[in-house]
Amino acid sequence: IASTTQIYVTRPFGTIRLLMYIFRVRRQHARTPGLVKYDFHPGWRTLTIWESTEALKAFRNSGAHLEAMRNTAKIGRARTATWEVTHIPTWPEVIATLDGA
Repeated sequence: IASTTQIYVTRPFGTIRLLMYIFRVRRQHARTPGLVKYDFHPGWRTLTIWESTEALKAFRNSGAHLEAMRNTAKIGRARTATWEVTHIPTWPEVIATLDGA
């Protein structure tokens, strides 16, 4: 399972808040079972690859990531796409999927 998010920073101090959450979420990634790959791309885009939908949901709905999602409005706005994959997608594939979401 692949999941990608792009954050648009539109709020005062949004970049500072976003960097704070990125640091915390990266620590959470290190402790989360089922994560196959994490990657970051310019433009505040992330890509995660998961062994299963259950692993993705367990991560998404807990800890620093859940806190970050709840506070997205203090940073700006976000868009996300999640889809099944048979390979690790390239960034052009990820961006095309995100643009189609």
